[in-house]
This record gives sequence, structure tokens and C-alpha cells, in this order.
Amino acid sequence: NADTPILTDGLMNLMPLSKPTTSNELDWREARMWLREMAGMGLHRIESVMDGMTLILPTKLKSKISARAKSLIETAACTHSRIQDVRWTGEVSLLSNPIQRAQVIRPGDTGEDLCGGVIYMKKSKQLHAGTIRAYDAQTDKYSVLFQNGRTVEWELEQVCKMWGKGKDRQQWSQVDQEALGCLVLRVQGHVVSNTSHTLCTPFPTLLSSSVWTDTQTWYTCSVRWSLPPDIQNMLSIMGKAQDAKIAETMLQQKTVFWVPRDTWAEWSTSSSSNRFGWIVQVVGQRSDANGTTVLMVRSLHRDEFHRHGDIN
Repeated sequence: NADTPILTDGLMNLMPLSKPTTSNELDWREARMWLREMAGMGLHRIESVMDGMTLILPTKLKSKISARAKSLIETAACTHSRIQDVRWTGEVSLLSNPIQRAQVIRPGDTGEDLCGGVIYMKKSKQLHAGTIRAYDAQTDKYSVLFQNGRTVEWELEQVCKMWGKGKDRQQWSQVDQEALGCLVLRVQGHVVSNTSHTLCTPFPTLLSSSVWTDTQTWYTCSVRWSLPPDIQNMLSIMGKAQDAKIAETMLQQKTVFWVPRDTWAEWSTSSSSNRFGWIVQVVGQRSDANGTTVLMVRSLHRDEFHRHGDIN
């Protein structure tokens, strides 16, 4: 049967990127986003959500799907001869058929298994990161500690909505590596570390829950902690105009330097690398109401999720 391969295809194949001329673009985009969100939960394949000739889809993931988007998905799905009907369910755990679920679908983690997971919350156009530190079985709530020191108590639904990338800390980007590299004077030595990881996610997934090992090479280096010599020379001249000139130069050079911990008293430390201070990079400048130049910086510490701060 020429239509058989559709069952081994991904869910996104139900709706191509280019919409039909008769469809509303926003509705088509919402429907594709819905299918993409299912794929992000581990439900990648059409066959994993089939019950006979019926395609089973959820009515609610992180948000509720609109009636128009549901109609578009139903129409697109039923154009394939192997899919005769679409059934919507509110129970995510029933999405995969018994054979597929037993073989490849891993249920989402809950309770203490989610401790150590990373949460992201957008506030004032900035992304704030937090970590699940504890779980209270009596209240069925998770304690989340955010990078600004604030602790909140969330239910599982809120945790799923704000879920990040699991227990593993963020990796340095290439931009971070280049910025930190400019501080290195010489390499003193290196060590190879092997770290075991276990999948941690509140969502059902096709990924294996087995432990895997990540190998990393860490280098011990002599580094420059002070400001570059040209910036230090500029600091010998006082005045607001000179301050603005210094800030502009540091922004152009994307200067990287070290600042003591008490520069931002509200920033809590999370590792030995920032116990006494922070390595930051200049990312902007502005002036306050009094004409004082304010230097805008971001932390380059991997544990700190690129927190932003100001220096007068």
C-alpha cells in the first residue's frame, strides 16, 4: 500500500510548512505549533498516537487548542487513507497505543525525580532561570529557587509550563568561550572528567531513561583579572564626559573583567567559581536621570544563566 509509510512519518508531516490558500495563516501556524509541542513531549511519530485507524490527539498541552486549529488538523489528518478519524482526549497518558507505549513511550517524571530540573520564567523581557530544590509530598508542590534568590512554590502544571532543559547546567556558547578566552594568559594543565546523566523531564518521551556518560576536558589556566591597560589609563581622568567615553570604549571592545561579589548583593553564588566575585562582559551603556553613565554587563559564569547587571 502506497499510503503505509505515512504511519512511520513524523506528526509534523500531517501539515506542511506552506498552508493551503483557503486557510487562515494564524490558525495554520497554531495547528503546526501544537503538533510541534507534541513532538517536544516525545510523541514524534504518527504510529505512536494511532488506535486502529483513529488518530488520538490531546485537547490541552501547555495551552488549550482553538476550535479552528483543531478543525485544520482533523481535515489534514483525514486526507490520508490510513487515518479515518481523529479523536481528542484530555488524558495525555493515553495518547500512545498499548504496544507503542510499552516499547518506546517513557512516562514523565514527577515528585522528587524532578529535583535539580531547570525552570525558565520570562519577566520584564528577560529570562530568569531557577532550579527545583525540593518536593513536598503533602502539598504536592515543588520548591523552585530562582537566580535572584527568590523561592516560589509551584504545582506540577506550572512546572511543566516553565520547564527548561533538565538537570544539566547550561553549556557555554561559542561567544562565551571567546569572551572568557581573552582572559587566559597560559594553560597550566588539564583534567578529563566523566559525568553520568539521567533523563529528567515531566513529559512523556521516546528518549531512553538509561544513564549516559558525558566526557569533558577542563583546563587550569592563569588568567588576567584586572581591566585592560588602555581602560586603566582612561580611568585616571575624572568627569562625566570621560565616564561616557570609557563606557563607549568598553562596549566597542566588549570588555571582559572581574568584579567583587558585593557589587550585586542580591546575586546568590552557586559554585566556587563565583564565591568571591563575577567575571562579566560589557553589553551596553545608558545614562540615568542625573547624567551618570551606567555600564550594562552580563555574567559569563555558566551556572548563572547570563544574569544582567548595572555598574555606575
